[in-house]
This record gives sequence, structure tokens and C-alpha cells, in this order.
Amino acid sequence: MKTLLTIIIASFSLTVAAQPEKKSVVIGSMTSRPNALLIVNPQHSNQGVLMPQLSTNQRMAMTPASPSEDGLIVFDTSQGAYYYWSKGEWVKMRRDDSAINMFYSIDPLQFQELKPDNSIRHNNLVVFESDNTFVTAKPDGTGEEIIAPISLPHTSILKELTVYYMDNDDRNLKVILMRKSFTGANEEIVRWESSGMSTAVNSQSFTSFGGREVVDLENYTYRVVVVFDVDDSDNVDVPSHALQRIYGVKIKYVQ
Repeated sequence: MKTLLTIIIASFSLTVAAQPEKKSVVIGSMTSRPNALLIVNPQHSNQGVLMPQLSTNQRMAMTPASPSEDGLIVFDTSQGAYYYWSKGEWVKMRRDDSAINMFYSIDPLQFQELKPDNSIRHNNLVVFESDNTFVTAKPDGTGEEIIAPISLPHTSILKELTVYYMDNDDRNLKVILMRKSFTGANEEIVRWESSGMSTAVNSQSFTSFGGREVVDLENYTYRVVVVFDVDDSDNVDVPSHALQRIYGVKIKYVQ
């Protein structure tokens, strides 16, 4: 009986030993947090945690492995920002609650004519340097589609697109924001068509981007396309003849 009791006690002791109590590594004042692997509990109320400090060049010289090192965090002293490693690249941590609005503008002079394949560009695109410079098309069927590239920072977030235009024609003006993959087709992000007639300079703003608001320069290029619709009998030789005009495009974004 005594031998049996000894065996039971020994077996219980082994079971307990096989299931050790969860313990934490504590830096600073001792505290109990059973589910925390590491606890940083400062002894004073004026202390914090300092992450690894690297310059941009030092950070870019690192080559962490993905996915085993995804989540690695450093502070970039050159940019004054935190970065974390994810899926083979450094991703900048954003502060959306206090992000500063940035702006990118497209001047009328930045547009070029969009022609069919194997056609010569830059014919009949018209820019008038009047009191307020604008771009338009000269005759029907020629120079009616124009395009301008967009160059925004990688991983920036689109917040608003504003088009400044005039449309005093019974036909409509179209504006398209799109992105194009390097090896694939175009994807429309915003498509807009004017309505009504007015001699005033108007603006139209867009804040919805169909889930494509994060700028991805690793996989896409970005551009704005404008489609005029000039009447058959029109021939724009002076500013007063231009019934459809683009004065500029403004993009608001955050980094």
C-alpha cells in the first residue's frame, strides 16, 4: 500500500512538472500578467520604450526574411517615422488621426493628346495662355482625348480629387482617374461626366475611390484622362470658341 501511494505521489509530481506555470519576463517593477511574454513596467512615470534607431540608409540596408520576420519595427531617424517589415518591404506607420493633407496638382500644360496606336501625338491639343490658362480640343475628332500622368508617393492615400472645368456645350465632358498595371489593363478609379451648360468655371470633387485609394507604385502607374466632345462644326481658334475647358486637377492625399 505504501509503495502504491509513493507511485501515485510521484506520478502527480511529474504531471505538475510537465505543465509549468506561465511566467513573464519583466523589465522594471515586478507585476503579474500571466499571458504576457514580456512586460515593460517602468519604475517612474517619466520613462518609455525606445525602439531601435536607424537612419534611412541603415534601414534600407537591412534585409529581413518574410514571413518569418514580418512585424519587425524600427524608428527611422532620417524621416522621424516608425517602419515595420511586411511581405518583403518596409511599410511606414501612419497617423491617420493627425495626418497632414498634401496636395498634387495637374497644370493644363501637363496634358498631352491621347491618340490611337501608331498615330502621332500632340496634334491639335490646344492650350490658351489667357487670364486663366486652360486646355481644350481644337476640332471634332482631333485632340478630344487628353491624358496626364500622376506621380504620388508610394502607399500614400487618396482623399479627394477635384476637377476645375467649364462646359458651355450641350455635349458632355468626361474625366477619368485610372491606374494601369505594368503588364495588364487599365482600371478606372473615378469616372465623371458633366451635365448642363454654364459659362462659369466650376469644380467637381470626388472622395470615393472604390477601394483603390492606396497608391501602389509597385504594381501600377496612375493618370487622368479627359474626353472632350466638340461639335462637328466647331473649330477652336480663339479662347471664346472653347466651350469645353479644363483649368486644372487637384488631388488631396495623406502619407
